[in-house]
Amino acid sequence: MNHAEFLRSIEKTDQKMVQQNVPVHARLYEAFKVMAGNYNGPIVGYGINPSDFPEYVGPNLIEKINDWYRDRYGEKFNLPSTLGRIPFLVRGQVFTARIPLAYGQPRVNPFTLLDEMTESMQRSLTQEERKYYTERWMRGYELIYEMEDMLGSEENGRYTPAATELIRKAIEDRDDAVDSLRGYRPRTNISCFHSQQHAEKMLKAVLIEKAGMTSADMKDISHKINNLVAKCLTVTSAFINVQTDAALLANIRMDIRYEVAAVDSSVAVETYFAALRVGGLCASQISGQQRRLGTTKWSD
Repeated sequence: MNHAEFLRSIEKTDQKMVQQNVPVHARLYEAFKVMAGNYNGPIVGYGINPSDFPEYVGPNLIEKINDWYRDRYGEKFNLPSTLGRIPFLVRGQVFTARIPLAYGQPRVNPFTLLDEMTESMQRSLTQEERKYYTERWMRGYELIYEMEDMLGSEENGRYTPAATELIRKAIEDRDDAVDSLRGYRPRTNISCFHSQQHAEKMLKAVLIEKAGMTSADMKDISHKINNLVAKCLTVTSAFINVQTDAALLANIRMDIRYEVAAVDSSVAVETYFAALRVGGLCASQISGQQRRLGTTKWSD
């Protein structure tokens, strides 16, 4: 494929999706499936080197399709540009920040992605507070994108139905954990519950995919995070790195949703990040892709 052929193909493909009433923001991967032919290699993910592929193949093709849609439709293409949110605590208050849809290294200023924080408060942030937020945002970006890498691999039908269902529900729990912390009255107990559930489901997905276990096999360990991590250690020693996170999550009781006393916001935020670190590791193990953690650099 050359440039002229690419332009003819993307125009034809887009027109067909117009006729099918496919929303603009949903056309990227649909266009790729049409234009990529029989390609079944990697598309996005940390460690993929575009120079290893021809100009209109794989990750290079999807980037060109992405650029074409951004040029053609502008902001309409960006409507659902938030892949997730991360919470963080500033001066006793929970704020959240968006994780945008991006390819390669993020070329955005994380301070433009803050929810609910006024410009006045942003200007008042100390250097330490700005560093705290920036580091949190970068780690959140990497962990959420490790899950996106996993989902990209899942499109090829690689995962078992049981693992696929657990992954879907785990991501719902991840997002519900953040949503519970938004607004003037954070529901910290609900957030902790969903964080714990995110980690639990991701660990179980690893055991199904990589250890050949079934749901029945895991009945005895059920909601016991430490036991799930111990089982995952039989798959890879990498789970040593999340044992501290697992210990924190193991303190979250299943009935925490119904307790009257509210968990402190700082605990809820740390619980979320503990679950996200567990989830990111699980995602990289399931997908087999290189870890992103610690690779992101902030750029305006």
